[in-house]
Amino acid sequence: MTLVDENNNVLDFISWGGSFEATTGSGRGLVSRDIGIDPFSVADGESLQMTGTGSVPEDFTWSGSITNTFGERNTGQEFDSSDSRAILFFNEVAFVSDENQTIEIAGEPGTSTDDVSMIFFDATDGTQYKIIVLADKTDLSPRLSDNALNTWDRIIETVMLALLATTVGTILAVPLSFLAAKNLMRDVMVPIINLSLSIIALPIGISLGIRASQWAAGLRSFTDANVATLTLALIVLVALAWAILRWTFPPEDVDKPSLGLRFLRAGALVITAFIVLISWYVVANLLILIGQFIEDLAPFVGFLGNFVIKLGEITEIGIPVFSALIGGFALALAASKFGYFLFTRLARPVLNAVTLLVSAIAGAIVGIGIGAVIDWFYQLGNPTATIYVPAAIGAVFGMVLSIKALRKGESQNIGLTIYYMARTVFNGLRSIEPLVMVIIFVVWVGIGPFAGALALALHTTAALAKLYSEQVESISTGPLEAVRATGATRLQTVIYAVVPQIIPPYISFTMYRWDINVRMSTIIGFAGGGGIGFLLQQNINLLQYRAAAAQMLAIAIVVASMDYISSRLRERIV
Repeated sequence: MTLVDENNNVLDFISWGGSFEATTGSGRGLVSRDIGIDPFSVADGESLQMTGTGSVPEDFTWSGSITNTFGERNTGQEFDSSDSRAILFFNEVAFVSDENQTIEIAGEPGTSTDDVSMIFFDATDGTQYKIIVLADKTDLSPRLSDNALNTWDRIIETVMLALLATTVGTILAVPLSFLAAKNLMRDVMVPIINLSLSIIALPIGISLGIRASQWAAGLRSFTDANVATLTLALIVLVALAWAILRWTFPPEDVDKPSLGLRFLRAGALVITAFIVLISWYVVANLLILIGQFIEDLAPFVGFLGNFVIKLGEITEIGIPVFSALIGGFALALAASKFGYFLFTRLARPVLNAVTLLVSAIAGAIVGIGIGAVIDWFYQLGNPTATIYVPAAIGAVFGMVLSIKALRKGESQNIGLTIYYMARTVFNGLRSIEPLVMVIIFVVWVGIGPFAGALALALHTTAALAKLYSEQVESISTGPLEAVRATGATRLQTVIYAVVPQIIPPYISFTMYRWDINVRMSTIIGFAGGGGIGFLLQQNINLLQYRAAAAQMLAIAIVVASMDYISSRLRERIV
């Protein structure tokens, strides 16, 4: 027999019981190398051992045993594998044809048998009559099984998926937690005209924010280059934004700025926000390129590269959302400032009339928003039921609320309204299991760890925002009152009186949530969210219970390790 590669180059050519010359096939004209035995002279039921070493072009070792169970054979005739067994090993992978005959071919560990074949010749006339394609590339034992390697890859993917979801959820939950803290929002009071103007400005700001993100996405196309170009562009953009902010907020204003200067500074802030949007897109592209570079440079840490890539993709997806929220908040804040201007400058009758008008418009906008949500759920397709009627009802409700507030002459406690809305949203999101969320995200972005990361991030945001807000509500009131007594703004109060008291528990909650996400990520894999759960579900469905048991053991080890690591980190940090 001869061993040949995909180009029919002979790697080795051996025979038993004497050499012979091949007359046909890929070995034509070559003389076999006799390994010194005659397998067909063996008596019925007896066995013999054969060994030999090749040299063309690599060293191969041939060994095995042959048992004659088929009676008399013609001496010198090559065996026919159709009526005898040939288990052909090349680096521990076997080809089985029948029984009672074993031949082993060993080479260097890791040698590939891709497109390598074994060809059998008839030793009597040298003709080629049978070809067997060997197995794919394998490694010599001892080695990790394919299931062990797959389990390792999926476990790493699970941990990185949980870390990504925890990172994104924490970034979102920290600012939202202040809106859901009752002790901070209880005393937020605004006149009704300010509230109405803010409601009118909110959808306009959201639309402008989405449009600005689209413009930024178009302008950042020049940054779709290599890592060096992206890094340079990011440095330039950050430096430009910092310089504009330093001019907009000088350390000290000797004189009160004029109205024109204030307008210029407001325009500079808009330009800065647009530069920040472009910078976000640059950061997203940079993360994706760095992740791809890590995967190409070091495949054995490919999970880290995949983590960075997914972080960049989530950043790019979240930019329009953040832009819309920031645009809506900024314009609503500016409208509220304008409301204070009208409240202090207009005569009482004129102010009441303007308040009634803007309250009716604000109520109509809220009604249209509610109608749009209903139409999105039920697809009514009836403008009268989803636009006109809700707008009319909202306008009437807004005017009634405005008249009631004007009669009492009181400001509206908008803080508690925001507090209850935030808590309601958080409770609603927490009530939906990540397993359900991942089904929605799989439809949106497809099966894989990206959908799982988005589902876990959304659930993490709601859960952490609730925990964080409760921690804010339990802080000591002494520093809070002391900072407020100095005349500090609400933002300064949060920075100097709230943040120092909540950092340790925030860190503890975050690490605990990462531990929870590791366990959750094993479940969302059953719905297509990637991670070890996806592989576990496949093995259970295929009745591969040994493989499934290995994955369950890996999950238990990882969860126990995470618990130990998080406890040690809490001891050191918290």
